Amino acid sequence: MINIDETLNEMKAEASKGYDKEAARKLEKAIDRRIMIAAGKVVAAVLLVMALVFACISPVMNALYTNPLECKADDTSVMNIAGYDPNEIDISDRERKELKLGAVLGAYYELNFPYVRVAMAPTVEKKGFSKYEIKLNMIKDGHKSRYGVENMQLEMDKGFMEIKSDPDGYSDNWYRFTDLIHTFDTQAEEDSWIANSRETMTDTIRDLNELPDSCYICLSVMDQKAKPIMELIDMEAEDFELYWAEVMPDKDTGRSGAPIFTGGISVEAVRGFDENGEYIDEITEDVLKDHYMKNLRLISDNKAMLEGMQFIIDNMSGTGEEWINDALENAEKIDVLMTDKYCIGGSKKAVLEYLSKIDAFSITVDNIRLSSLATAQ
Repeated sequence: MINIDETLNEMKAEASKGYDKEAARKLEKAIDRRIMIAAGKVVAAVLLVMALVFACISPVMNALYTNPLECKADDTSVMNIAGYDPNEIDISDRERKELKLGAVLGAYYELNFPYVRVAMAPTVEKKGFSKYEIKLNMIKDGHKSRYGVENMQLEMDKGFMEIKSDPDGYSDNWYRFTDLIHTFDTQAEEDSWIANSRETMTDTIRDLNELPDSCYICLSVMDQKAKPIMELIDMEAEDFELYWAEVMPDKDTGRSGAPIFTGGISVEAVRGFDENGEYIDEITEDVLKDHYMKNLRLISDNKAMLEGMQFIIDNMSGTGEEWINDALENAEKIDVLMTDKYCIGGSKKAVLEYLSKIDAFSITVDNIRLSSLATAQ
């Protein structure tokens, strides 16, 4: 290897004798070589530091914050997300954890969003530094749905979960129901809303009458008269069904009382497996109540998993574990689950016939299909 210092001295001594191009070229190569060696050492040092940071700091951060793969869920809830008994099939520990997470997220979406359900276990990808990406396959009962396709993505970062991608709006809490007690400050405001709503209902029913007889209609109904959820389930027929019902609180909180979070029940989700692995053919009040309580307990046992996710109450949203505590306390006092806010679907004839028998505050058209053909694709 050429000694740069000696070469420089020789070039100075021979400067008067003329410029040595060969020596200059060798010197230039030597300098370039040293620069490359130095740059390589810098890059290696940076990569080593990054590796040490990732190897040491990332696991520490992962341990400090909530891991979505550490959910608590009972065997029945896991079985219903899987669609089979995982104990009878050899699956990995990670797959079992993803099934538990699916059960918790399934309970969350069923309680808060009409029609919406988690169709299968999510996939969780670790990004390091306590960040995780959670991919879901979501479906909407009564709407066109795609099974087995990841169409929504959540992200948990430092224990805080939020929606990263939801192009089909499964997490949209768009206006559907109004709590007349807590929304309006005066009776005059409430009466004005009711008058406008009834006028809108009249126009909507007239428009529904003009649809082809083959149409299948999904509606959200705010009923003036509360009724047992089982009564609506018992009314189900080939051309009429109950999709979702919001549970009424055990007590009337009135205008001065704070509203109580109750959440709702998806009838399709109730039709799953019992604790013995047998499919539930007949829904009873006990089955309904057990399913509802199980969802609330899933959320209560996994509050940390849902930090950042919104809970819907009286057309408002917010977070806070006291809401779930109040919901459990309220549910334990209820013997018969009642509702006055629910979502139905059926043929044009069946839906209009049902609306003619009730006195509703409002109806909202959620979806209209040209026929009752299957919606899955």
